[in-house]
This record gives sequence, C-alpha cells and structure tokens, in this order.
Amino acid sequence: MSHWQSGKIEVKCSLSLLEKSLIDMMKDWKDHIYTSEDGTLPLYTYQGAKDPDTYHLVIPGCANPHHAQAPKVIYSDIGIKKGGNGKWEIKVDISGLPQDMKNFEGKLAASIAAMKVKKIANSSKNKQTADFMKGKKRCIRLIAPVKDKYKIHV
Repeated sequence: MSHWQSGKIEVKCSLSLLEKSLIDMMKDWKDHIYTSEDGTLPLYTYQGAKDPDTYHLVIPGCANPHHAQAPKVIYSDIGIKKGGNGKWEIKVDISGLPQDMKNFEGKLAASIAAMKVKKIANSSKNKQTADFMKGKKRCIRLIAPVKDKYKIHV
C-alpha cells in the first residue's frame, strides 16, 4: 500500500528560498537537503525503488543509496520539483513524517511566506523584532518606518 502524496505549493519562489523554508520547518534537515538546479535528483521509496521522475530538491529517507537518512524522515524520500507553471510540486510519504508534519504542503507554504516576509524586512528599512507562534498561527513582528505625512505631529 502506498502512502505517497503529491501536491502543489501555490507560491512561487527560488530553489534557495525553498531550501531555507524547509530548514525553517525542520532545523535538523539542514545538512540533509540536496538540490539540483537542473532537476536531476532521483527519489527513492522506503524499499529502495527509484521513482521514474527526477527532482530539484530531495530530503532522503531510509533507503536512499546516495545519502544518509534525514532526521524524522522515516520511510521514503521527500521530493520537490518545479512544475511547468513555476510552482513547486511535492511528492512525500506523510506516513513517515512526525504528526505535526502531516499537513506538509500547508506547513511548507506558510514557511515560504514567512521567509518572504523576512526577506522583505531585511531588504528595506524594516526591522524584525519577533517570530513566534500564537496558537496555530505564526506571527512575525516588524517595525517599519512611517512616512512623515502619516506621523502624528504635536
């Protein structure tokens, strides 16, 4: 029985930002994410079978013959490739991930959005002051400069 799930992330971003977003989701994956700009990385099941497609990013599972198993990726590899419309397509075996990763697509989309907010904050005169969870929502607090016409003059 297969537990593979395929889906699309409804945001566009660079491969670099995608990698940073995955590290943001799971810090332990930092040294276990493999990328290929030309999308030639193979994907393996937990039994060692090779997927017919190739991917731009792979996080190895237990039977990947080329790389050590990533923490908390118990079964098959996680594969992400860029689709024709520029959006990322995911292939993941969610049964081999921790319970809090069962909504993998949603968590990744949220992490990409958070990385984009941080990038905007760092590229302008904004300053990030906090990054925290409020219930199930992630909050990033910024201080942004206010134009003179919006300032209160006493």
